[in-house]
Amino acid sequence: MGLTVSYRLALPEGRSPLEVLERIRRLALDLPVGGVTEMQHFAGAQCDIDVVGPADPWHWPLITALGVPVEVPPPDVRSYFFDTDTLRGHMVPAVEMHVFSVDPGAECGSALFGLARYAVPVTELYSGQGDPPPVTPAGGWAWRGFCKTQYASNVSEAHFLRCHLSLIALLERAREVGCLTRAGDDGRFWESRDVPRLLRELRQMNAFVAAGVMALGSIPGLKPVGQAPVERHPDWGAMPGAAAYAQQVGALPEILRRLIGRDAEERPQ
Repeated sequence: MGLTVSYRLALPEGRSPLEVLERIRRLALDLPVGGVTEMQHFAGAQCDIDVVGPADPWHWPLITALGVPVEVPPPDVRSYFFDTDTLRGHMVPAVEMHVFSVDPGAECGSALFGLARYAVPVTELYSGQGDPPPVTPAGGWAWRGFCKTQYASNVSEAHFLRCHLSLIALLERAREVGCLTRAGDDGRFWESRDVPRLLRELRQMNAFVAAGVMALGSIPGLKPVGQAPVERHPDWGAMPGAAAYAQQVGALPEILRRLIGRDAEERPQ
């Protein structure tokens, strides 16, 4: 959960995936970001997450590139909420991919920009909400990416804006080179270009997440797996606006208990 920038890329006909991505990467090198990796190329077995283990630093991009074969109906995502191994069993790896990573800055998630090619027509997991995801034909190149920028505000709101707007600039470059097919962000900045509105959305999201974390912390016997990112915010413990969301998230502990209980009942023994 958190304020996120999301996007889809697809290779224009007659263009080179490497040339298109390098134009985006060159801009990233000129932006005030934390770092930009070299371009990476994977092919064949190098794209298989069962071959490239989780210890490999590029394991996550390979997971990102997994596609859902069009011939196989996508599963009900909600049925696999706690079972990622089964969920991945419905997906296929790319046969080739080019990718680089951008670190926008401290406390911000990283952003992957890539293009992956598939042996069969693929789509994405679909929750049933909104427009169905696009289909990438066999041999076509596509990518879906996201970057959670919200927790860059743990440093400062100015730092958050630097991270978020740097990503928007990269998406603008992707649009210029013709490979951006969809973009958006939870702060509505992509559509509005309204910085005050973006900051209002950020503050509301911080308040909502803080209220949710505090509600989860009230569940007896629940052991946190680590510190929630919002707990590193300088206003943690007195987050402006969090009290207003307390009633909305008050039912969260009971909902979570029911989900966990249902999942345990549905798992094969």
